[in-house]
Amino acid sequence: MDNGHTNNGVKCLAGTGPWKLSEHKRNQYAVFSINETYWGEKPKLKSIRWNVLPDAQTMLMALQKGEIDLIFGADGDQLTSDALSMLQKSHSLSVSLSEPIASRAILLNTKRAVTADSTLRLAIAHAIDRQAIAKGVLNNLEEPAPTLFARNVPYCDVDLKIREYSPQKARDLLDQAGWLASQDGIREKTGIKAEVAFYFNAQNAQERTIAEVIQADLAQVGIKVNLFGEEKQIFLDRQRSGDFDLQYALSWGAPYDPQSYLSSWRIPAHGDYQAQLGLPNKEKIDRLIGDFMIEMNEDKRQALVSTILEAIHNADVYVPISYSRTKAVHTPSLKGVDFKVSQYEIPFESMYFESGNQP
Repeated sequence: MDNGHTNNGVKCLAGTGPWKLSEHKRNQYAVFSINETYWGEKPKLKSIRWNVLPDAQTMLMALQKGEIDLIFGADGDQLTSDALSMLQKSHSLSVSLSEPIASRAILLNTKRAVTADSTLRLAIAHAIDRQAIAKGVLNNLEEPAPTLFARNVPYCDVDLKIREYSPQKARDLLDQAGWLASQDGIREKTGIKAEVAFYFNAQNAQERTIAEVIQADLAQVGIKVNLFGEEKQIFLDRQRSGDFDLQYALSWGAPYDPQSYLSSWRIPAHGDYQAQLGLPNKEKIDRLIGDFMIEMNEDKRQALVSTILEAIHNADVYVPISYSRTKAVHTPSLKGVDFKVSQYEIPFESMYFESGNQP
């Protein structure tokens, strides 16, 4: 480490895995070669070159031209669902999807002027058509998510009241809460317009499209959504500052859900923490998460998670959208492409090329 911290740079790299970094050019590429002293079975590939490409379209073109062999990832930074569906139909490349692995949701910031209203947050949950998003944007490649975590996630088989899609229910809730229609179509309460800012990663075309659908859904019930696409680092910095009304959230997936993801809710640098700050029971929720992290009794652990999920669900901090999958698109000659438990791991060690096709 330089000056005692990794953020200042590192002087050398050390590890015990099957690969070692042999060449690196910042923002261009990294080359990994076999670690000859690896204690386990050696990889079949001689080396891996990891290219940095600016956007999903460039990645797709590079794959189609044979300049790269694999695109692998869990979100729309790599390839949109439209592109995946097109490739599945063309059969020119191999396309694989993992089982549902993480949760995609929208954060509603409880400490902002408009979204601090719990009834308005509930109305938003009823106004968003997640089925239409799953079908029209995600091409049925992801399942609509009725709750933040799927019921097969450990400790998350909890009975929660589902927010069914109902624009009329949303309108009724807003009327009851005093958010009344005005001449310009935007609801208003005590001089405050029902107008919110939705920030997303501009490099993620899929996030943009989902945001546009949500913008249209909320316009139908009198809530104006202003969309802001930002560079990824600015988007991440905004999470840390809490300077947003609506923003995307993606859980960490197996094996980190729910324990590690819940634990991150207590960290101010995370958007989840910032979005929950306006809750009157935020301190209690954080304390329960801390208790869960050290509790050894399984029944007590289950009870703690149930209480946490009920509190967050009933507060409508999250609008669940879908359960995401990891996607892999590769040249047909590349074999052994599979998925690990974690969405963050790529099993390069199991991959190989058919005889005579090694680049």
